[in-house]
Formats: sequence, structure tokens, C-alpha cells
Amino acid sequence: MGKTKRQVVVFGATGEIGGRIAKGCVEAGHKVVGISRGTNKRSIPDVAGVEMLYGDRSDEGLRDALTWCQSAGLL
Repeated sequence: MGKTKRQVVVFGATGEIGGRIAKGCVEAGHKVVGISRGTNKRSIPDVAGVEMLYGDRSDEGLRDALTWCQSAGLL
């Protein structure tokens, strides 16, 4: 029996650590939505396979859009 795939949200997905976590989740076969405030001054990591949304955790509309999430990481 295979592993159960999850629907994962990673806040900070365009940062160095969040980008690694998001990429690892995609490589493991999970559906990943990355959240970014869009204020990065550094280069953005490769987020291929990650559906990106922009906003922050206090944005009520963003929270409502993520009610399907099974796992979340906040960095």
C-alpha cells in the first residue's frame, strides 16, 4: 500500500527554507500551495509544481480559500 498524498500549504514558500520544504513536498507527490507576501529581495527558489498565492496569514480571503488544506507549515 502506498503513502497517502496530502494537500499541503507552505507559508514562506519563496524563502530559502520554505522553498526547500515546498519542493520536497512536491517531489513526494503532494499537492502544494505556496504562500508568499511577495516582498522577497533575494532570489526566489525554484517553485516548479507549487501553486503560488500571494498574501499573508491574516488575509481572511486567503484563509477561506485554503479550507481544503490537510497540512500547513508557517516559516
